[in-house]
Amino acid sequence: MLPKNSCKGLSSGVYKIDIPVDPISALCEGDLDGGGWIVVHKRFNGSVDFNRNWSEYRNGFGNMEGEFFIGLENLQLGFYNGSVLFASYDHFRIGNETMKYKLESLGEFKGTAVNAMVHSLGEVFSTFDRDNDQWVGGNCAKTFSGAWWYENCSYV
Repeated sequence: MLPKNSCKGLSSGVYKIDIPVDPISALCEGDLDGGGWIVVHKRFNGSVDFNRNWSEYRNGFGNMEGEFFIGLENLQLGFYNGSVLFASYDHFRIGNETMKYKLESLGEFKGTAVNAMVHSLGEVFSTFDRDNDQWVGGNCAKTFSGAWWYENCSYV
């Protein structure tokens, strides 16, 4: 299969997406809100442990046929009860690893979920082994067993 340069116009499924450096495998969502979305983070039944270290979040983990995180290097984004909500941003951008993958931009929000990512704007990424959050009481990623762009343990 030849790589595509986006998920636009593709049905839901895993595709090879040709990004500027190297092609990546990505789960495309073709059904929600007109389709064309790359799924960054999918978690629905707890079968994959998201309490991972910095390196694993940088590189990605899990299986795109199930639960996964696409990997911070590949970004250069359902619920347990079966309902599906989504949040999309038209200008999602993060910094590089030297910048601790700082969440630099979201752009305009659109979706059926709450716009909770706005609370993470300007934050850097934290994992249990890299405490970059602003919580003086501890490490959000360690306390809540998952990594994110935490402020004071965030809303997302």
